Order: sequence, then C-alpha cells, then structure tokens
Amino acid sequence: MRSTYLRELENFTMDVAQPRSELFVLRNLVADYWAIVVRIYIEIGVEVIHFTDDLGHQDTLRCVLKPTFARIVGLCPKQSVEVYLHCDSCIGEIIPDLIEIGVTILNLQDFVNGLDNLASLPCNKITVDLHIDRQLITAFGTLSEINHHIGTCVPKFGSSGGALMIKLGV
Repeated sequence: MRSTYLRELENFTMDVAQPRSELFVLRNLVADYWAIVVRIYIEIGVEVIHFTDDLGHQDTLRCVLKPTFARIVGLCPKQSVEVYLHCDSCIGEIIPDLIEIGVTILNLQDFVNGLDNLASLPCNKITVDLHIDRQLITAFGTLSEINHHIGTCVPKFGSSGGALMIKLGV
C-alpha cells in the first residue's frame, strides 16, 4: 500500500501492468523501510505484527510483491511473532503463497472470496479472521440471518489445525 500512496493508485497499477526497473527500485526502498520497522518491533518484544495491504492482483503478488513480503515477514521469528495480514480483496488464489511466506493470521472477506472457495484452501494451517460481509448480512440482515451465516462459517473454518475469529462490520 505504501507504494500506491507514493505513486498514486493509477500510476502504481500501470507500473505493475508494465513492470519497469523503477518499480523494483521503489519496491526495494519501501521494503527497506518496513524491514527497519519490523526489526524495531521485534526488538521491543511485540507478539503480533499487523500488516495491511489490498493484494487483489494475484499475479502482482507472485511476481512483484511476494519476494518483498517474504523478506519482511521472514524477519519475524516463527514461534514468537504472529504475522497478521488484513487484506480487503479477492485473494483466494494467493492464500497458499501467503501461508508459505509466513502469514499466520489472515483477515479475509467472506463474500468477496466465497466461503466455499476459502474452505477449500489450506486455511486450517492459520488463524482466519473472517470479516462477515458488511454490505448485506450485517447491514440489512435479521438477527436470525446473521446467526445462520455465522453458523455456516464456524464449521467451515473452525478446525483443529487452525483457529477462527469472526469480525462483524457495518
């Protein structure tokens, strides 16, 4: 997200669509900055580091951002620092990549990604922080509809291999 703030979203999207060497220079500068921040947090003893990025461009993560995320997340000691990633976008295809690089808590949107799609992925290896749809269910649903939806989510993600948190948003 920092790169989009520096370049503006439209420019950054065009940079990614037609990668030039300047894109990788910017990516590395941003990664250097975040590596310093993460090291400081680890030194002071944090237990969870929370990253926020909207990674809806699946191919972008793999070719441009995955090496950077792997570098930064790789700084977090596996057993002592949880890596929480908030991601408001359709990221089903890249969840295995995120798990591979060390994300341990993943905030997902339910309807954007599809509950059945998410349930078919290796989400039982991480903690899923499921963001219940705030455009339909929690905004306009009845208490019964909200309870039914949550009752559908729990068996899909509440497993012995992972953990589930549910966030209701309006």
